[in-house]
Amino acid sequence: MSSLCYLILRRSVGGFGLSELRRLPAGPARLARLLKMQEADVNELPLDANAPAPVTEAHQAFIAAASWARQVAGQVELAEQAAAEAGKADVAAALKVAQAGGAGKLPEPTRMRKAAGAVEAALLGCEAAEKLVEEAHDNLIHAVKEAWPTWRAQLIHDADSARKAAVGALEKAVAAVASARSLYAGVGSLDLGVLERYPKCAEAVTAERRGGLAWYSSTCGPTPLVSVNMPDPRDKRATVRLDLSEAAEALLLAVAEPGDFTQAEWSPPSDAGHDLLRATPLDLSAPWVVAAVRHDWGTACAICRQPGADTVEEQTGRGLVMVHAKCQNKEPDAKAQRNAERLATMQAHGFPPSPNEASQLVPDGQRVQKDDGR
Repeated sequence: MSSLCYLILRRSVGGFGLSELRRLPAGPARLARLLKMQEADVNELPLDANAPAPVTEAHQAFIAAASWARQVAGQVELAEQAAAEAGKADVAAALKVAQAGGAGKLPEPTRMRKAAGAVEAALLGCEAAEKLVEEAHDNLIHAVKEAWPTWRAQLIHDADSARKAAVGALEKAVAAVASARSLYAGVGSLDLGVLERYPKCAEAVTAERRGGLAWYSSTCGPTPLVSVNMPDPRDKRATVRLDLSEAAEALLLAVAEPGDFTQAEWSPPSDAGHDLLRATPLDLSAPWVVAAVRHDWGTACAICRQPGADTVEEQTGRGLVMVHAKCQNKEPDAKAQRNAERLATMQAHGFPPSPNEASQLVPDGQRVQKDDGR
């Protein structure tokens, strides 16, 4: 299946799918619809995210093919307009003969035939453009697939490098904001430090006017860089006021510790390191492992059967299960351990367990079959 058929089967644009596209006659309308569907598919790819050279080249070839296809579609419209004008000219020539009393032979509709040939040629150009665009789209999708393993690994590497660079920039920004805030606050502290100690100076300063305004008091506004207004997540029309330093530090922390990037825990099957990564033992404490096991197992503890299990454990015969950390680390009950040892010893010597004890030796949910004396 070509990538074109795949993208048409996978999605439709404006409710327009494969069957509708194929029912359209060859021409500018079908070509325009095809282009719309292909470009919608291509636009979903991260082609502006450090794409490898072969992908970029194939993308440029697709863009060029799409551009040429649009020019061809425009030529059909021009040819159809010319055909309409040619038809009018031939009709006008025939009308002159008729107005002359019908004398002479009616003129051949040469203009119309020539114009119709131009329309047919333009329509053939549309079919050729379809094939060219389909081929360019197929080549692009193939280039993406071939580059997938290395491109994906490079994206992960580049994203982590950019994040680390952002951490450094934010650290400098947080320090610079704190320094600027302290310096701004120092202006007010300096003023008060002088004016409070020199009453006459304070009196003179207070009395000063500039353009009729109380100069000093009018310029003593709040210290900058103290707070910031953020959109209220509970109400898009409202804002919440946060301490600027705390907000900057929270942003730094979010970038410095962005959480687990689980996409890095997998690689495509065609990646050279895929099999080795798959064979590497799991880190049972990794958040993605815990989330996956909880999704499959549930939240019930495999030991105490109570909900809220928070730790992954591998158990013989069960595989990966969820348990409470406190249950996992709990010392075994001494009495239960002695009873288990006693039962094991009795069975080793051929003594059958009592019905009560037997219930501890059968799988959960099965009933003990008591001896009926036969």
